[in-house]
Amino acid sequence: MHTSPLLLLPAAFNVSAAAAVYKAVCKRSNQVVVLKSYQLSAICELYQHQIFREVALHASLKHEHVVQLSGAFQVNLHW
Repeated sequence: MHTSPLLLLPAAFNVSAAAAVYKAVCKRSNQVVVLKSYQLSAICELYQHQIFREVALHASLKHEHVVQLSGAFQVNLHW
């Protein structure tokens, strides 16, 4: 059984039909992190492309006033 390395806190910062932003705590480091989740099936191809560009851009940013991107991944769920 796989367990998540993150502990999601109860309330989401922002939720829409296609995305949600959560505050979470890393179970290993006890560091507070932000988790942004997209429902790609609810987003048109153009916006999906923009999301992938946003992730690439965010990964390259290094500034004291920008939250550091720790990782990005895509999970394909087939129900």
